[in-house]
Amino acid sequence: MAYSDRRSAVISARILALLGIYSTQRDLGYAVGSDSNFDLGSGTLLQPHVAYIVKDRVGTLEGETFEGAPDLAVEVLREGASHRDVLEKARQYLRCGARMLWIVFPADQMIEVYKLNGGKGMSVDTVDAEGTLDGGELLPGFTLPVKMIFPN
Repeated sequence: MAYSDRRSAVISARILALLGIYSTQRDLGYAVGSDSNFDLGSGTLLQPHVAYIVKDRVGTLEGETFEGAPDLAVEVLREGASHRDVLEKARQYLRCGARMLWIVFPADQMIEVYKLNGGKGMSVDTVDAEGTLDGGELLPGFTLPVKMIFPN
């Protein structure tokens, strides 16, 4: 995702703020924005719109890039973005160690949640505007009503 439109930027900021507050209050890890680089190896750097990294994985905060994929990556589709490209990015994140990926579809007000399925590929769940996201094992107790992230 090369850039965001205004709606995507607002959605990304809301998710970042909510993940950041929750993880900071509980000292679980770090929520970072699209200015963060994740080195997936072989010269591949990715910058998800929002990412969350479990504190124990990070070690020191010195340096320019995070090694490996974030534990949770969030990509917000901008108008006209290719779903196929995002699916490839999802596979890449999961192959490189991400435990969960949220792909946000602003026009449809829904989120696809990708997870590794115990060595049996990826599982995908769709959560619409009436549903609630949860942080699973990464963010125990975290819930986010999907309608909260979409501007009116």
